[in-house]
Amino acid sequence: MPEDTLETGLSSLGGHSPQAAREPVWKKAVRTLAVYVASLVTLLVLDIVWMKGIAPALGVDYFAVIQAVQGSDAAGRPIGLIAYLIMGYAATFLAYNWAESMRLGFAIYGIFDFTSTYMYHGWTIKVAVLDTLWGTILFALTGLVLQLLRPRLHRIL
Repeated sequence: MPEDTLETGLSSLGGHSPQAAREPVWKKAVRTLAVYVASLVTLLVLDIVWMKGIAPALGVDYFAVIQAVQGSDAAGRPIGLIAYLIMGYAATFLAYNWAESMRLGFAIYGIFDFTSTYMYHGWTIKVAVLDTLWGTILFALTGLVLQLLRPRLHRIL
């Protein structure tokens, strides 16, 4: 990783520089938690905008897709939040910058969507393509937010 990205990458959470070795653990923990919470908020807000506004304008109604796939309305169970916790983890710890986040989103959403297209009659190619593109954009934007946030947290903490 080039030196100039050190402040914006995962290493900014601590442990890879002489300054980080002398830094109190609580500062690293607070920064890590702040970045993780920011990833969760960003993912959730952008996903709501996508599902409620943009996707329907493009002809994809996720609630109708779920109805077609399972024959009933979306259950909306709280266990679904686990997916966001895992996505927040992936955005925070598995990608160093927006470009890596973009590739990560493409992989996560592409695997899910095209597996769903294979397994479920109601999950169409159109839904798979648009949702994979959305996942790519979602993670790229989230990665950009985190990339901009990390150095600012260093100045604050």
